[in-house]
Amino acid sequence: MRSRLVLWTLAIVMMAPAIPAGSGHRNNDTWRLTPIDHAREPGSFSAGNAHTDLAFWGDLVFQGSYDGFRIVDVSVPAAPRVVSDVTCHGGQGDVAVWEGLLFRAVDRPQTGRGCDSADTPGSTPGFEGIQIFDISDPAAPRRIRSVPVDCGAHTITLVPKPGLDRVLLYVSSSFPGFFGRSPFGNECSADHGRIAIVSVPLAAPATAGVLRSFPIPGHHCHDIAVHLGVDRAAGACRPRVIVWDISKARQPRRLFSVRRPNVPGWHSASFTWDGRVILMGWEPGGGSEPECETDDPVGEHSVFFFRATDGRRLGRWVLPRTQSAEENCSIHNYNVMSVSGRYIGVAGNFQAGTSVFRFTDTRAAREIAYSDPPPLVPVQTGGAWSSYWYNGYVYESDITEGLNIYEFDRAPSDVLVTLEHLNPQTQERSL
Repeated sequence: MRSRLVLWTLAIVMMAPAIPAGSGHRNNDTWRLTPIDHAREPGSFSAGNAHTDLAFWGDLVFQGSYDGFRIVDVSVPAAPRVVSDVTCHGGQGDVAVWEGLLFRAVDRPQTGRGCDSADTPGSTPGFEGIQIFDISDPAAPRRIRSVPVDCGAHTITLVPKPGLDRVLLYVSSSFPGFFGRSPFGNECSADHGRIAIVSVPLAAPATAGVLRSFPIPGHHCHDIAVHLGVDRAAGACRPRVIVWDISKARQPRRLFSVRRPNVPGWHSASFTWDGRVILMGWEPGGGSEPECETDDPVGEHSVFFFRATDGRRLGRWVLPRTQSAEENCSIHNYNVMSVSGRYIGVAGNFQAGTSVFRFTDTRAAREIAYSDPPPLVPVQTGGAWSSYWYNGYVYESDITEGLNIYEFDRAPSDVLVTLEHLNPQTQERSL
């Protein structure tokens, strides 16, 4: 998602001490999702600090924003505690984590590589790419490297291949903030059409850099999901879904692509835990428009299911709760519970809140729990950017509120895997 609003023009790194979390959610309409607690931090696009995506390591939740990231201790989910709050300018701030490293995406041209940068004026070339932070001390993160990437980093997907002394990042750009070359070495052209691969040596992350890039048909992919258990990657690209073999992660090999009528471009991708089904969604209205009204086509608020081996369409889930003209809405970011024998998804849908849906029978998917907030006052872009299942709870990154934590009242008892960590776009094994 790209904000059309003016972001802050200056930010500096500020490390905050441990902060008690605020409690309580807005007066949500809920069914089978019980609010547990809330690590509150107001945000907005107009202020340039909207909250974005999440990653998880142990008992820590990492919440990105257009103005940095937060680290929240959820060892006691009913009492989340903010460990640190890092101010670092450059949207949109999606995050991924691996061991003692955090990676942050910058997709808005900046005047410098550091956290004290500002947006360049107009379409002036500037730094875009990946910021790398040492988070070995969660209370005191520090930036150790900024890697310029052509056309910027809108989303990032971690690829930690077993046995390697490094991790890879597949970097998806979005619509370019400038055409030409910046003083930092990154450049962008109208026919970019590539995915960059950033290589990060774990023993020397300060030497990270772009390893290579590989071509895609079309201008860009918005998001890429990987499943290392089946060595597949699925790209939510414009105008098609693209699936690659990533058994050689540095050299993805394209297998097939899929197009759907009336879907001009895809936004989000995920896999089921057995790697058999790909979930694909798109973002009509750019995430800022009310695309879940009664008279909107159901395809505008649907998740589509495709067979991972050949792209055959298997069905779809349609968000059943329509929204008002004052509520921006589309299905945005999601993942699938680690449950044997059934498929259960969790999705963040902006001002339609969070949905839990069952799609074991992909032809008869249905919602089985939700939390739906009232419209924001004053009217503005907000709601659930991302909602993910992680180790027994649902974590919701709310654009204007911060981090919401829910318990699913009808959670299945046969959850097989307690995860040590989770980057939601990356699945490291099969059930």
